[in-house]
Amino acid sequence: MLEFVSASPNLPFTVCILLLLGLSFLELVSMSFGLGISSFLDQMIPEVDFDIDLDVNAEIDHPGLHVFLQWIPVGRVPSLVIIILFLLIFGLIGYGLQLISMKSTGTMSNPWAVSGVCFLISFPLLSITSRALSRIIPGDETSAVSNLSFEGKTAIVTIGEAIWEKSTEAKLQDEHGKTHYLMVSPNQKDSSLKQGDEVVIIEKYNSSTWYAEKIN
Repeated sequence: MLEFVSASPNLPFTVCILLLLGLSFLELVSMSFGLGISSFLDQMIPEVDFDIDLDVNAEIDHPGLHVFLQWIPVGRVPSLVIIILFLLIFGLIGYGLQLISMKSTGTMSNPWAVSGVCFLISFPLLSITSRALSRIIPGDETSAVSNLSFEGKTAIVTIGEAIWEKSTEAKLQDEHGKTHYLMVSPNQKDSSLKQGDEVVIIEKYNSSTWYAEKIN
């Protein structure tokens, strides 16, 4: 078994398992000192509030990012748990595929080709397992904020330029200090919102975009 795990075609998967064990150990050690890698990662990753509507503004609303965030419940499951789950799934699938290859052909396959297959398989499985965990692991209800409360708050346009019915990204910080990213569009036909502009959120335009007005 050790010979199989340490074989060079299994290097990417062995590295994943070792990283998993290392992160788990560091988390245990840091928790013993009253810290926690997981809490640190969660603070570093901003909360993202993109509602998915791929049929509306599909060219500008980053549908790939929307779909990814819909699949992986970032914010509802600790970030470290998601990372460890991915490493575990990726590593075990890699070992499994290499074992099948060795049993059927007498040799293990190219590790990078197998890694590509593992990557494609891992994300759907990660979505299933992390969503199952999100129903078990309690969320941080004390800092949960409904996006309806964004109305009247100020935000900063982060990229691009928005014109009427063409949105761009803005960054908003709620009362708990959490950062939210949302798509904004000017609320008047002759207005535009540019990178760096400070805006006030007016109301929701559709499921993925808010009307906003530039603060002079």
